[in-house]
Amino acid sequence: MLIYMDPATVAALPSSLSAKRFERYQKTWPSRDDVAIRHYVWNIELSSTYWGPICILEVALRNAVHDAMRAGRRDDWWNETQLAEYEAGSLKRTIDKIFYKTGTEPGADDVVAATSFGFWVGMLSGGVPRHPVYNYETKFWQSRLHRAFPGITINDRKWLHGELVHIQTFRNRVAHHEPISHFKHDVMMSRITGVLGAISPGLSDYVTEAERVTAAVGRKRAALSSGDCLL
Repeated sequence: MLIYMDPATVAALPSSLSAKRFERYQKTWPSRDDVAIRHYVWNIELSSTYWGPICILEVALRNAVHDAMRAGRRDDWWNETQLAEYEAGSLKRTIDKIFYKTGTEPGADDVVAATSFGFWVGMLSGGVPRHPVYNYETKFWQSRLHRAFPGITINDRKWLHGELVHIQTFRNRVAHHEPISHFKHDVMMSRITGVLGAISPGLSDYVTEAERVTAAVGRKRAALSSGDCLL
């Protein structure tokens, strides 16, 4: 078995972190800065293993929602759809950003690829309940979006949206290099594979077989005791 350089021996590591960031780990390991820095690096290792499952989920989700929304009409369906404030604002910022970079109006594929995960999660919310225009439950979900999720029933939108909100919050922690070691990772992976199963059982099965999260969690003891951390 390969043994990797102990991050606790790298003097530059603690000083390269902000005091506030490192303090979170020091509080967990008082008077053991060696274990605190190992914990920090192991948290990086663990975070990196989530990107594969999250990537597949994000891409599958946006394409499933996009395909359902454009079925039978224009690819840039948002130009003939009234969206609530959050989704409308998110979409406008995306289009403006692309236009600023390229100087040309973006095509539908460009917009879909650049729009945030939060936008697609928002499309599966209830919108503005009982609003005559912005009630997403009746306007989007019941009319077309439920078809993007053949693995669940038309009555499962709230469950789906709730799971996605949890995943989005967690994903943002990973993206901002926040501590995630305290999460219940079997639960988080179950959320990810559960949503994938709603889109396609094959995707869920693949992520379940190929994920590295479980192995990284199992390496925590070795990482913190000896510094055998991977990046």
